[in-house]
Amino acid sequence: MNEIIESLNRIKTKAEGYMPLITSDIDMIIESGSKDIKRIENLLDILLNYGFMGVGKDEFDRLNNYYKTFDEEAYDDWKRIYEEFLGDDDENRIISE
Repeated sequence: MNEIIESLNRIKTKAEGYMPLITSDIDMIIESGSKDIKRIENLLDILLNYGFMGVGKDEFDRLNNYYKTFDEEAYDDWKRIYEEFLGDDDENRIISE
């Protein structure tokens, strides 16, 4: 069991290490007013996966709120997906923050 926990913690550390790059990407999308749906949804998907480790929720919300400015239906879909998979109470997270 300790090996599994150690392995998950290593994965979480790697995910946290990628967050500055993801944050920078999100900054560029928002600052440029990009509507590159493929790029935005790719980042939301990555952040959804990171959410299982308790990483990236603020960035997910920030990017999804930006998405809402030009596609409210997609925003609602991503919000629903996040809540279904991860909930608001952290019950589905593998590793908590």
